[in-house]
Amino acid sequence: MAFGRQAANVRASTRRGIAGRRPGDFGYAAVDALVALTILSLTIVLSLAAVQQANRTARAASEIQDARLLMAQLDDTQPKTFDGTAGSSAAFHWTVQTQPTGADALVNVCRRAVDLVSRDARRRYSLATLTTCPPTPATP
Repeated sequence: MAFGRQAANVRASTRRGIAGRRPGDFGYAAVDALVALTILSLTIVLSLAAVQQANRTARAASEIQDARLLMAQLDDTQPKTFDGTAGSSAAFHWTVQTQPTGADALVNVCRRAVDLVSRDARRRYSLATLTTCPPTPATP
């Protein structure tokens, strides 16, 4: 009986290859490695795409903040004349226009428009306000 049990163990061990695996088990390890590699590469690709989108969003938010500050500064500092002024900064091209509203009132009211165009993204930003203005020029 002992001989029969020993022979069964020998037959079982000869069916197994290196490290106690069956000969067909090596294909499963390769497939497992490929699946793990695919999952890892997809995770990296999706992470990079998310980082790029976050960077674009941060740049756009920074540009919007810069545009707001520049529009407020231009509205406050540019002279209130009826001929438009234009210029550029490091990030924007801008124009400031002042036009009378035509309303008959005790005080001259003008519409003042500040327009910006970003140099890089070509986004447009506008600010329009009503303000007091100098007397309208006499038309001949």
